[in-house]
Amino acid sequence: MCPLFDANAKYATTTATVDPPKIANFQLAMLSSLENGNTTLMMQKKALYYLCLVCPTLFIFGCQSPAPTPKPGTDPYGPADNFYLQRSYPDPAFDLAGYDQALRQAAGSMKTAATTSIATTPWVLEGPTNTGGRINAIAIDPNNPNTMLQGGASGGIFKTTDGGNSWVPVFDDQPYLAIGDIVYAPGSSQVVYAGTGDPNIGGYPFIGNGIYKSADGGNTWTHLGLDNTRTTARIVLDPQNPNTIYVATMGLPMERNNDRGLYKTTDGGITWTQSLFVSNQTGVSDVQMDPNNSQILYASSWDRIRTNQESTISGPNGKVWKTTNGGATWTHLTNGLPAWDVSRINLVAHPTASNIVYASIISQGLVLENIYRTLDGGATWAPMDVSTLDPNALGGFGWYFGNIFLNPYNPNDLFLCGIGLHHTTDGGTTWTEADPSWYTHADKHDMAFLSATSYVLATDGGLYKTTDNGAFWTDIDAVPNSQIYRMAVDPHHPGQYAAGFQDNGTAVGGAANVNAWASVYWADGFQPLYDDDPQHMVAVSQNGGLAYTTDGGFNWNGFTDGIDPNDRTNWDTPVMISPFDNDTYYTGTYRLYKNTTGLAGHLWTPVSPDLTDGLIFAPRFHTITTIAASPVNAQILYVGTSDGNVQRTTDGGTNWSNVSTGLPKRYVTSVKASPTALNDVFVTTSGYKYNDYLPHVFHSTNNGTNWTDISGDLPTLAVNDILIHPTIADLYAVATDGGVYATTDAGLHWLRVGLGMPVVPVYDMEWDIPGRKLIAATHARSMLSFPIDSLVSGVISHTLPIQADRPVQLFPNPVGDWLKVTGANTGESWEISTLDGKILRTGQFASDAMSLQASGWAPGIYFLRMQGKQGSHCIRFVKD
Repeated sequence: MCPLFDANAKYATTTATVDPPKIANFQLAMLSSLENGNTTLMMQKKALYYLCLVCPTLFIFGCQSPAPTPKPGTDPYGPADNFYLQRSYPDPAFDLAGYDQALRQAAGSMKTAATTSIATTPWVLEGPTNTGGRINAIAIDPNNPNTMLQGGASGGIFKTTDGGNSWVPVFDDQPYLAIGDIVYAPGSSQVVYAGTGDPNIGGYPFIGNGIYKSADGGNTWTHLGLDNTRTTARIVLDPQNPNTIYVATMGLPMERNNDRGLYKTTDGGITWTQSLFVSNQTGVSDVQMDPNNSQILYASSWDRIRTNQESTISGPNGKVWKTTNGGATWTHLTNGLPAWDVSRINLVAHPTASNIVYASIISQGLVLENIYRTLDGGATWAPMDVSTLDPNALGGFGWYFGNIFLNPYNPNDLFLCGIGLHHTTDGGTTWTEADPSWYTHADKHDMAFLSATSYVLATDGGLYKTTDNGAFWTDIDAVPNSQIYRMAVDPHHPGQYAAGFQDNGTAVGGAANVNAWASVYWADGFQPLYDDDPQHMVAVSQNGGLAYTTDGGFNWNGFTDGIDPNDRTNWDTPVMISPFDNDTYYTGTYRLYKNTTGLAGHLWTPVSPDLTDGLIFAPRFHTITTIAASPVNAQILYVGTSDGNVQRTTDGGTNWSNVSTGLPKRYVTSVKASPTALNDVFVTTSGYKYNDYLPHVFHSTNNGTNWTDISGDLPTLAVNDILIHPTIADLYAVATDGGVYATTDAGLHWLRVGLGMPVVPVYDMEWDIPGRKLIAATHARSMLSFPIDSLVSGVISHTLPIQADRPVQLFPNPVGDWLKVTGANTGESWEISTLDGKILRTGQFASDAMSLQASGWAPGIYFLRMQGKQGSHCIRFVKD
């Protein structure tokens, strides 16, 4: 979460064996230096964090050239703002109901039985497993320390039974894979509870659907409810009564409602009651139980709302609460605690002593207000001495972490999670770094203890273990949970790829070195590029921070000469190389830039006016998001924007035409010119709308003058990218928020691709033509590949899963001679319409079912729309 830089410090402790012919010189040089113990080349994370904020000339891995100055507008909210903007524009708020509906459709299509190789061939992991994603929760089997569960911010739950040497996913059947907390039942190795939704609310809709229970050690899960609470912060179980469970929830970050607070069940999750509710913008961020009296609990509340247009991150309801009757009533604790507005509050109760509780409180300025302690059960509180604690321990975004922990084997050990891990053993008189060698990734979120000197630490970049009280750390999470934005196929090294990662820069690797991908560039990573020279590479950091190397990565140079630094730029700024000329590059701000001088001259010139709607809302609402150059005609270019425009030039940029008519006014995620047909172009968009069909895939055969929806029977998921195969006719693949889908009939029918990819967002894809693979860059489970041969060896035919929000069923789908509907409401009106809006039939349901003859309908896409007391409802279906 460092706004400008987040080094992947795992390489300080990783020794990699690499096949030299398959990896570039800069990778070999870096890995060699690490293997030889040249730790002086490894930047100290703490120093880097502050240096990157003030100094644009960073030196890394021996590089002697300055990095480019970061673009304006960089901030820790960038990833969240980008995700929200893509999926909500032009609506002010994210449509949760539409998103939930689409994810459930995707989960249904993942489970749909199919016999074609498209559905049954497994995905292959390309990696990395060593560029870890964010871990929110750790749980250790109380009877076997080698068995652990870890929960990711977006990648589900993984389990190890060998102390972290190997991990397997155990939660992949669920539609929501953001995990907030995991807890074993006291003394049990079999009963485990998991809460979904990301409690470190940065704005992503990394939400959940409540609480799950496992009765077999986490291998399988049963849903227990609390769907509408959306974000689980903490789960606490009564050790005297395992059916009594408390769950702290933050609610849906995108709207004010009453489905938040502390919930309680006394029947093991069959029924729930809201024990503590503070306000419609306030959730409960933590709950702790008195170790000697389960009727006494402490809870903290936090004001948090996050939308495209609002970020409430502190407020008057930041408070500490206490109950002495199992949550029947609560008292606001005040004596000694701040009486002013604050942000997030985290709590920890002494593991054995009643009445001792600590509260870390984040200020309105998002730094540590202080750590307060009570010795009398909350009657009075006093601030600890934090004078020796680094004042920038939380980096100015303390709402993102701030958890505190007491070592249950030595309660004098108090830990504070920030950018680093901070530690005091004398009540706060002195504070030290618990990871002094910076062998762990930045941004700490959770801890679990094995002994007085052995514990496990969850970070933004994976899971670490120490057995010597923090003197040395070992990376123990070879888990594929990286969040990738963009990727590229390395044309010079078969089976090698480059990827840009959230919070982990740019790295290179492949299946041959799945646990040893090499980091080559820093900051948040986006689109990497290769040209015909194996010594050349382009990397991109957030907001258009372009850089290049011409010597295999030993030196990096800024690549923004000529681009106005005041231009509006996208968080994920597009850049591409002309398919006709290795010295011609394109990038976009709110206008298109062209560079015909290559990496040597690296001078950019604008070749368009403003291609967005202009500055109407905030700058990030009006930027170029995607660029396509025709591989058939060098004069034809297309641009898509965040505010729903698709622009075209047929003369290399001299004249531009807006060709958005017929497309939804939604964020344009991808524009792709056909690799073979001069006038064909494809567009994908994102966004959600509940109970309505919002198409996301379009095709034009006349350069965008007219568009045809080819979403077919896709679930109503946001589509992030599309690929058109250059030699196999009518084979397209799309990357969605719920996985990858493919069609072999130009978009009439789609099928979810492969086994082994759960319902996770895929942001980017590429064909690896020599390797005959489809490469998918997921934003939760690293990079995966799928054999192209399996995409075309069978005809797509399957049943579209029924929408889960109502019991209405339409079958079969695709429809043959008869269309059958069940589960409707008597008296409800219905109509059948075509894709272009022509109404074929209308009527009312005389009962809850009907049959319609469809033998005379032309093949294509149709809609059944119903209108009744429950509102409108739409089901899309296909006629064969």
